[in-house]
Amino acid sequence: MKTKAVLEDYNKAIEMDPNYAIAYYILGIAYHNLEEYERAIENYNKVIELAPNYAYGYINRGIAYYYLKQYERAIGDFNKAIELNQNLSVAYENRELAISKLKGQEGCIRIRKNIVSSPN
Repeated sequence: MKTKAVLEDYNKAIEMDPNYAIAYYILGIAYHNLEEYERAIENYNKVIELAPNYAYGYINRGIAYYYLKQYERAIGDFNKAIELNQNLSVAYENRELAISKLKGQEGCIRIRKNIVSSPN
């Protein structure tokens, strides 16, 4: 399985460099793809600790919170991502959906099924 190899490779990278934020980011994506949202959040937390201005860490953690129905936390993360980079439309879209869910309404905007990959 491809995801298992990713987990092994990036855990090894972290063993070699525990401050390698992108490795935690990739692990977060891998756990998200496995629908292990709590573990994804743990890795995004480390990304945010190591690279607090990296908006994609907040977006992906917000998406994981969304799937766990923790809408207020998701909204907080989307707000932080927007604060860091006002040009990330995915943060606005996902924030709107989380707000709609929080209000008990169906949003007209669909959260992206795939989490965001950094453009770099």
